[in-house]
Amino acid sequence: MNQSTETSLQRSLPTFNYHKKIRDYFKSRSKTWQWFKDEKVKSHQIDALKSSLLKNTYRLDRDSHFDLFKVSDQVCENLNLTAQVTFYQEQNSIQDNCAISIIEDEAHIVFSGNLLELLDERQLTALIAHELGHFLFFKIENGEFEITQRIILALANDSQSDPVFVETARKFQLFLELFCDACSFQVCREHYSVIQCLVKVSTGLKRVNAQSYLDQAKEILQGEENSSLNTTHPETYIRTFALDQLSRSAHNLEEVIKPLIIGKIDVNNLDLFQQKELSSFTYQFLEFILLPEWMRTSRNMTHASSFFSKFYVSNEKQEVNSIKKFINDAAIGTHNYLCYVLLDFSKLDADLELLPLAHTLEIANLLGIKEEYERIVRKEYQLTIREFKSLKDEAMKDLNKLSQEQRSIYDHE
Repeated sequence: MNQSTETSLQRSLPTFNYHKKIRDYFKSRSKTWQWFKDEKVKSHQIDALKSSLLKNTYRLDRDSHFDLFKVSDQVCENLNLTAQVTFYQEQNSIQDNCAISIIEDEAHIVFSGNLLELLDERQLTALIAHELGHFLFFKIENGEFEITQRIILALANDSQSDPVFVETARKFQLFLELFCDACSFQVCREHYSVIQCLVKVSTGLKRVNAQSYLDQAKEILQGEENSSLNTTHPETYIRTFALDQLSRSAHNLEEVIKPLIIGKIDVNNLDLFQQKELSSFTYQFLEFILLPEWMRTSRNMTHASSFFSKFYVSNEKQEVNSIKKFINDAAIGTHNYLCYVLLDFSKLDADLELLPLAHTLEIANLLGIKEEYERIVRKEYQLTIREFKSLKDEAMKDLNKLSQEQRSIYDHE
């Protein structure tokens, strides 16, 4: 693929910023990047893959499956690919599926189940275009996305790796499937055939009404706040929604679909970028907790330093609205994490008696996590509702004795 062709394709297909950010992240780690760039698939690995294909599939020849290869040739022409495509039908498989293995300029596409009987020509075109979208993805950006994918998958599959690499790899793959769906859309020049293909593959149905399922997908998303939970492919309704958006405009597809793929920041499922964002916010959150000078005791500052070794309070005015927005946009798991941070500071320094508890309760109220925090306080302090109310009232009396200047942190609308 020459540079002019690549540029033309990139203009017509949505290449997601998420892929570029991960690529740039690993390119900045030059030793890792260079090692994977230089590492090639060994000849014995290629031989093993081809041997496995021959042993477990029936290879489809052009003479017997002329219509299939005709579709493939048209897809390659449309996507400006020079792939050498070989088709196989998997043996002893009843699950409808399709997969591709890429070896340099060879594309080995394996059908499973009854797909070749299930799909009409337009839907088969959509399927092959999707699979060859994986081939195209490896070739654009001078092959750098292929290197990036090998790095992130290697890290995700290493049991010693940080869990953020597993989550990053998952989202990388989800965006990749949407890119390949976009290839299907470009080749078919409409989204209904692509949607029908998706639903047929996932359900095995012989007849599918694309508009009906599109309406169903929109109905799901009207009441759906969670992002994709799948490991390798976004849910069919998410892919259908993305295709509908793509049919309207490709320019803002990532902006529209991002909440459904990336999701809210959840401390239990962070990717590389969310980890950095949550770390930065945690620093800001600690500063906010320790803004009153009376809270900056040796015990409290030592605990803050356990989060960040060079922690200090800048004394700059905190943007409470930005803190509230971050929390509002975060997942429940992150709310609980922040509540437990507050809980730590509520009881670290016994010399302050009940003041830190009242302080953290006021912060929770100010930031909109009052209910979650009070529930956690009752649980961890092992208090009944009545006991908690009595303790809270006593703590607030102590807090009200502070000067107006000392209480200024709470004076926000």
